Amino acid sequence: MVKQILIIFLSGFAGLALASDPTRPILPGAQVAKTTVNEKGKSKQPLTAIITRNKSRTAIIEGDSYKVGDRYRGNKILKIFNNKVLLSSSTGNFYLTLISKIKK
Repeated sequence: MVKQILIIFLSGFAGLALASDPTRPILPGAQVAKTTVNEKGKSKQPLTAIITRNKSRTAIIEGDSYKVGDRYRGNKILKIFNNKVLLSSSTGNFYLTLISKIKK
């Protein structure tokens, strides 16, 4: 009986957790940074993360994952560093860089 009540009680909390926004800041009054977009509706900061796993790096650009040799908007990814990605275009090479650390 106690076990059944505990299961019902805990399942109620699980439902509440699913109903709330998981990205909402925990601290009262905290603000979520808004992403700025250009005139085409794309993020001005397309490189959002670089994941390193077993000496292999993956870049997250506009929500999609890319490795060296892949193409992003027709540009070839030449190298993925800790904080930037080197791409090659028809007009030359350029970098996508992660946002630097936020100052407190």
